[in-house]
Amino acid sequence: VLPHSFRSALVARLSGARWRVGYGRNGRSALLNHRVPSLTKERDVHGNWQIRPEPMVKHYLHITRAIGCLGANTSEELFYRPGIGEAVDRLLAERGIDRAKRLIGVNPGASFGSSKMWGAERFAALADRLAEDLGAEILLFGGPGEEPILDEIRGKMRAKAHFFGPQDATLATLKAFVDRLDLLVTNDTGPRHYAVAFDKPAVVIMGPTDPRYTDVNMELTEVLRRDVPCGPCHLRVCPIDHKCMTEIGPDEVFGKVQELLETAEFRLKKVLKRKKRA
Repeated sequence: VLPHSFRSALVARLSGARWRVGYGRNGRSALLNHRVPSLTKERDVHGNWQIRPEPMVKHYLHITRAIGCLGANTSEELFYRPGIGEAVDRLLAERGIDRAKRLIGVNPGASFGSSKMWGAERFAALADRLAEDLGAEILLFGGPGEEPILDEIRGKMRAKAHFFGPQDATLATLKAFVDRLDLLVTNDTGPRHYAVAFDKPAVVIMGPTDPRYTDVNMELTEVLRRDVPCGPCHLRVCPIDHKCMTEIGPDEVFGKVQELLETAEFRLKKVLKRKKRA
């Protein structure tokens, strides 16, 4: 039982599952018949006790190892059908995207909430620099409900960019899109993990989240964040000034993109060594 909620353990108990394995937290110990010991605790920014953050993949591997899956490791893998890749290739050709140029993806949305979003104005300024200074083809992606921020970025940009909304960048096709990129710039949201799975460089702009939850397989990932007194708060909407995001400027992100592109080949060798050891 991976979620920590009482409800998830109750559902497992009512399902009749013979073995119910998970962390014995939130009053649900009696619903599990194999309890994984809880880890070290610390107080969060709100003063509440929490398990000390660690990469979520490692956190869940404690559960799988408790049931005998000793060979599991932290490497991420994703797959998509060949037909999906062919469809994405056709779409790129139809949009007139020059595959000889660098393809840089930009993911400005975040379904979690506005606290994870860097903002349309900053993304537009960054995308202009990526197109004009690096000569890159810019692909902007948006999921369901994120059309407004794509439209706002489109209205603020000088340079040409290619916009792929939820009808184009579905959960299935986005994997193939990311697999064709030279680099992804994204908020701290799902597509950053696609980049890791496909060994693609990624610059992640992080706001209210504790970076320790995702601090694994970071050879090709650069995280930009600010330490602020109120963070990491994990709130969906910032109730004050959102400084954890607004203090990060387009020039800083652009510099990190350049650095990552220049060192990507060396970093990829580290990824391949890790996977060979796994």
